[in-house]
Amino acid sequence: MVVLRSSHMMSNILGSATTIRQASRFLLPASDARIAMVDPHPTAAAVLVTFGHDGRT
Repeated sequence: MVVLRSSHMMSNILGSATTIRQASRFLLPASDARIAMVDPHPTAAAVLVTFGHDGRT
């Protein structure tokens, strides 16, 4: 099993498209936090089709 952990999925950005367009900014309630954005589709695909990921996070 492999666990994919991210702070924010890039696919969620589409739900904020209207706000981003109106504000000309991408806003998250994260203050000065560093955010690991991941696109789950190619990431998951890479994990599924390559070896060496079992048991990793």
